[in-house]
Amino acid sequence: MNSRRPKSRDCSDDWSRCPRDSALSRWWAWAPVFALSLILTGCGWGEAKSESDRQSAFTEVIGFDAPAGVTKIESSYYWMRDAYACWLRFECDDSTLERVRKLATNKTPESERNFSGPSHAEHNPNAPDWWKHGPDPTGFEEFSIDRTVKDSRYDKSHVYIDRRNHIVYAEREVSE
Repeated sequence: MNSRRPKSRDCSDDWSRCPRDSALSRWWAWAPVFALSLILTGCGWGEAKSESDRQSAFTEVIGFDAPAGVTKIESSYYWMRDAYACWLRFECDDSTLERVRKLATNKTPESERNFSGPSHAEHNPNAPDWWKHGPDPTGFEEFSIDRTVKDSRYDKSHVYIDRRNHIVYAEREVSE
């Protein structure tokens, strides 16, 4: 007669009876590594889901509150330690386009553009799908809004305007 006790899958009363290959034991083994990696990397991402969050993202990236002529705002963000990126897309009227253009601190001549905006391979891999797979910005108006303070953190928004469709794409980058 076999005197060995069959292995029990119930580990609640005696952890020594818990088989080493159970999903529970593997999860516990990796939990500290996962928690430590989150603490060390300090990263996160998300999407503005509510109307107030989208309005706040517009203000943060562009620099003024969204007027009534702004519609269909979309925004996503990603941060890691001391760096942050926020992507924004919205439709607007001519008066809003003019107001955004007046913020330009660096207009990029068409011959010098690197076309790192929507739909190009050089984009940040953390960018949202609507940015990665957006329209080809060739022919878009492109400029920067530089809010960097000397000897301080880098803070710049790159703006791409699709004049034909009145759609603005913007990416704000901040780093310490």
